[in-house]
Amino acid sequence: MWDVILTILSVIGILLLLLLGLLFAAVFAMLFCPVVYRFRGEKTPGATRLDARISWLFGLLQIRYSYPEPGSLTAKLLWKTVFDSSKQKESSAESFGILRDRLRHLKKKDRPEEQDQNLPAKKDASGQEDREPAAEEARTEQKAGSDARDGEFETADTGEDPSAGFLGKISRLKYTIQKIYDKIKSIWNQLSRFAELLQEENTRALWDEVKRRLIRVFRSVRPRRIRAELLFGTGSPDTTGLTFGFYGMLSPFLGENVCVTPDFTQKILEGNVDISGRITGFVLFRNGVGLLLDRKLHLFLKRLKSAAAQQS
Repeated sequence: MWDVILTILSVIGILLLLLLGLLFAAVFAMLFCPVVYRFRGEKTPGATRLDARISWLFGLLQIRYSYPEPGSLTAKLLWKTVFDSSKQKESSAESFGILRDRLRHLKKKDRPEEQDQNLPAKKDASGQEDREPAAEEARTEQKAGSDARDGEFETADTGEDPSAGFLGKISRLKYTIQKIYDKIKSIWNQLSRFAELLQEENTRALWDEVKRRLIRVFRSVRPRRIRAELLFGTGSPDTTGLTFGFYGMLSPFLGENVCVTPDFTQKILEGNVDISGRITGFVLFRNGVGLLLDRKLHLFLKRLKSAAAQQS
């Protein structure tokens, strides 16, 4: 009996170790296996072509978007296509056609009922149409109009002072203005407290920490390779020169493989672009968790809650 129990426990232990191993491998892959992306585009006078790819886990998972041919979004896991937008469009078109045929069939069935509704009105024994409902509606409208006129005469004969209604309007207007003033004053007090909170030393230190971590994340996700040859023009010499000036400021960061040629005579955009890079989950995880566990962030949130509680 003890042998059976030990065997069962050993099997359970092996299964737990396998599950832990798979979990550790999944976490390791998510943190340290980068997501590789690549974007290629080409613009010519006759056509525009785009090709964007994202792959993860050494290409086991791939997502691709291409335009104009085949003009679809596809996702592959290993060698199997798990999603294809072109097939989805075909299936949706087929379902739309089936639904349209069903609606046409239902309309054909409903036509006899429509004809019955469009039959002429019934006539009584004297050969004339039955107009009792119309006459009853006319009498009801006449009675309602007479009641409204009687109510107007009664209101005119009451002899109420018109100044009382005017003073009531003035008091309501004064109350509305006072309410708006109180609301503006409350918002101004909130903004003042928030401005004081932003000027505190802890808040400035927190902002410096956020900027430092954002720079780290940007360096991790920025493209590793950029190749481009562009010919552009906005149609106006001043805006073309301004745009080319921005490119001149960014050219040291873009590298030597980016060549931009301005055209001051016409509105044009032609050329080709090839951008590729990678995103590592460990960098995002480390900076995100580090910011969430930062004591300065907790102190800032505590001060913000206290300021909101004082205002309420």
